[in-house]
Amino acid sequence: MKEKRKHYLALVLKDGHLLLVVRGRRREELPLHAKLNDGEWHHVTLLCIDRKVTMSVEIGRTDQKTSAQMKVPKKISASNVVFVGGLPENPPKIPSELLVRLEPFKGCLRKFSIANSTQDLAKPGKHLHVGQCFPKVERGSYFPGDAYAVY
Repeated sequence: MKEKRKHYLALVLKDGHLLLVVRGRRREELPLHAKLNDGEWHHVTLLCIDRKVTMSVEIGRTDQKTSAQMKVPKKISASNVVFVGGLPENPPKIPSELLVRLEPFKGCLRKFSIANSTQDLAKPGKHLHVGQCFPKVERGSYFPGDAYAVY
């Protein structure tokens, strides 16, 4: 029996670049060409208004931003569960096409927020294998590649 395709949105760091993948009836990608794996902190924003999604990032320690934009399908029935950094071993309702393509995030995240509400990435019961990111340098959560958080 053929697996029914599921809708989803995925924000992925691929080869140092951000890539937003939107899967409705068709799969569409929105790349952001700025290189982000440079050892600096970057402020990434994903905003969706009136079926138009805008992804932007601050470049280095400057006030410069780069952004990209695309229309989102009219009907997208994606889950309201957000996985950060990776996926659990047996994730609920994740299409197999996404499971084989995703590489877990390896690096540090800080000040992660959803709908302007900052989330605690190390909150007990909400994460697995999330560590501390160099506490003497900068507070943040470290994802070694086998970690995830759920919201």
